[in-house]
Amino acid sequence: MILPKERDPRFVTIRRGGTLTDPDHYLLALWAASCAEHVLDLFESARPADPRPRRAIELGRALVARLGATPIDYRTEEFVGRVAAFTGGVGVDAVFDPMGSAHLKRSVETVRKGGSVVAYGFYETANRGGNVVLDVLSQYLRLALWSLPPQRKHVAIYDIRPQKKKHPDWFREDLTALLGLLAAGTLRPVIAKRLPLEDVVKAHQQVEHAEVQGKLVLIPNP
Repeated sequence: MILPKERDPRFVTIRRGGTLTDPDHYLLALWAASCAEHVLDLFESARPADPRPRRAIELGRALVARLGATPIDYRTEEFVGRVAAFTGGVGVDAVFDPMGSAHLKRSVETVRKGGSVVAYGFYETANRGGNVVLDVLSQYLRLALWSLPPQRKHVAIYDIRPQKKKHPDWFREDLTALLGLLAAGTLRPVIAKRLPLEDVVKAHQQVEHAEVQGKLVLIPNP
């Protein structure tokens, strides 16, 4: 995803009132390709003859590579060693980790002393059926330890809830915009299951243990 020069101020994942440079756009393109790759199997299972999602990921990575970055597939490559080789053993300035668990520890190993670490997910734990709550708590503990000597890394867990509390009007606007896109058919989420509301505990368990691909819809009084 390369953002246009005219910024859409509604979406809170980009800091409102801020600006992005061209290098920021290139990093976003690589991030978007990585995110899309996580759900590529959903697209290909629904439309196996459609090559566009895989092609879009390839084009995004190719663009970033042409501009000087180096895409690395963490699933098939030893990325800690590759980053060490790229940086002469110093490490990168910052890492953003959506995986959590053991993967977060490996991501931290790639960051230079005094660099920045941002954790914003726990995909690895959910995917293997672990306890997400315990994983989040362990992330907080690990990040606190990594901020101490000798590593002295700037660490944080991204959490959008404080922003929602501070600017609830932004979220109302965003939700209205998203519902409008749904009503128009522009957004077409993948629905894995429709469950009665009384199965809410079961639904949460299935999500935490990565037993479903797509969205679970809870229906009151079916």
